[in-house]
Amino acid sequence: MPFNIANILISLTTVAEISVLCAAGFILFRKWGATFAEGAAYSLITTMMLLSFFMQLAFLTGFPDFSLRAEILTCALAAAVICKYRHHLRQARQILLTFLSQYPLVTVAIVIGGVFMIYLAALPSENIQTISLYQVQTFHQQGTFFAEASSAQNGQPLRPVNLSSLSLFLLQRNASHCSGIFSMMAWIAIAFATYALARRYAWPPAAFTVTMITISFPRLVHLAVTGSQEIIAASVAVFCLLAIYRAVEQPDSKDLLLFILGLFFGISGDDLGFLFPVILTMLACVLLFRRHGALAWWKLIIGCRWYVLALVVLPLFIFSQCWLFGYNQWMYGQWIGLTCEGVFTFNADGIIGALANMVRYFIASAHFMLPAERLCQYLFGFSPTESLMGFYQLAINPYFGNQGAASVFALAWTPDARLSWFGPFGFLFVLPALLYALIRGPRRLKAIAIALAGYFYMIALIPAWRPENVRFFTLFFACGGYFSAFFLPPWRLTRIRKSVLQIACLLLLGYACWSNVPFIH
Repeated sequence: MPFNIANILISLTTVAEISVLCAAGFILFRKWGATFAEGAAYSLITTMMLLSFFMQLAFLTGFPDFSLRAEILTCALAAAVICKYRHHLRQARQILLTFLSQYPLVTVAIVIGGVFMIYLAALPSENIQTISLYQVQTFHQQGTFFAEASSAQNGQPLRPVNLSSLSLFLLQRNASHCSGIFSMMAWIAIAFATYALARRYAWPPAAFTVTMITISFPRLVHLAVTGSQEIIAASVAVFCLLAIYRAVEQPDSKDLLLFILGLFFGISGDDLGFLFPVILTMLACVLLFRRHGALAWWKLIIGCRWYVLALVVLPLFIFSQCWLFGYNQWMYGQWIGLTCEGVFTFNADGIIGALANMVRYFIASAHFMLPAERLCQYLFGFSPTESLMGFYQLAINPYFGNQGAASVFALAWTPDARLSWFGPFGFLFVLPALLYALIRGPRRLKAIAIALAGYFYMIALIPAWRPENVRFFTLFFACGGYFSAFFLPPWRLTRIRKSVLQIACLLLLGYACWSNVPFIH
């Protein structure tokens, strides 16, 4: 679809609506005691939750126009909140100006890179979301989640629609030029949430550097500009970690309810879309109950005002997807449909296959990018990827062979979003930081490290090795980004080293953005 006045107006209207909702959410969270970064992360994710809830409720009831009316009413209320508490926006502007004065060059570079990413995300795309695209288009054509003529013979069981409903929001408006808006919101939310979490373990300069390391992961950049649900699921997971931290530090029903909403909203249509929510549930029980006891949280929920609970119950039911699983079981005899990402092969070799896969994933995570590969070939006449593959063939393959794999193990430091990993910093900082936290971290950080390590193991255990399985690690690296703040104390992360890291992050960010320009390929 070419750029024209109508498309531009539709896109601007869509962006304006989302901006008003985010601004109002930010003001409310700031009013309730959140820091700037916490309020920004909360507002971005809760805005996506709200729009997904409206879309699901509209298509569940068979009245797609309901969502538009609900959005108009909500935007009116949001505008009233902005007008009444606009002094919070003035405070936010002052915080941003102070931050700009402290990091002028780096901030300007990030803004330029962000604008370029927004341009890439705004390019018309047939692939509004990578998961369940066909299913979403069918919903849009039918005006309901349930086809009138569907039957066990000609229909297909549904996949969870929490995240794909955001695509319906864009399809309803024919907003093809905003196809990447939610993935960009997710990328920004990961940045703010990572900074807020890193501040628990580091001073602002180090926390800012750790945030730059995280948002420069090549895969996150690729996903942000291509409109993928994968990064949205990752941002919701980081949001849940932030809510757990806030709830543990100062018990509050708002943080607890936000965590529960995020937990259910994070159920995605991916093959392992239920795995991390289950792990988060167990983690929350350990952290929240060990610190304050189960009775304290029960009292908080009981003490909530009745209308707050009433407002939360329906979204919880919608996000839980119980209605969808029940419909699938009744109509098709199975509770969930097949994945839209291709064939999912289970690991048939058990623990041995899992160990082999863990080694494969560890080697694959040493992703030092295509420029490093070409530079080494040019300067030294050797290929790092071929050297790693030689090590694998010599030291690993004789013991494991093809156990746990559905395809032959191979390395490719490609900028392709489908196969790209998380760059050199994912390997050099996140993985060592996670191991360091398991050994030396405080109890809370150690518990989260154990949860992430368990998630890593389950990824190695359940699916057989495929290069495309990197998509399961986006949650892992997004949630583990802030661990570097504990791994890099001041005597390791000096001022000069921070500057070098920040420049390197900007170069990685720039390369990842440039590799997504259409004419490059």
